[in-house]
Amino acid sequence: MSQDFKTLSSTLETCPYKVFVSFQNCLDTADNWKLFVKSLPIIGKELSSHEVNLLSQEANKIGGSPARSIWFKLQSWLITCHQLIAVLRHSQLLEPLLILVGPVPLA
Repeated sequence: MSQDFKTLSSTLETCPYKVFVSFQNCLDTADNWKLFVKSLPIIGKELSSHEVNLLSQEANKIGGSPARSIWFKLQSWLITCHQLIAVLRHSQLLEPLLILVGPVPLA
């Protein structure tokens, strides 16, 4: 785990800014944000179809991903770093994951 975190149970509010930037850059690639949103149920969370439609509209409007809106939603759910890692692994979004856990085998 990165030395920036004291514990995996920390909430996203304690994440270093570079984790958010990596998360945003990763979700801006292709439709990675959709993969991430589809993986939320593995931590017992999900967005309604209305929320997903709003995110799609936002993505179309800004010409990128709604990563910032997704991040704020995760914060409102008090998602922990451990939960974020689980979703990133499940959706195979490795860039932000590597910043969180470092260059360790993911198997």
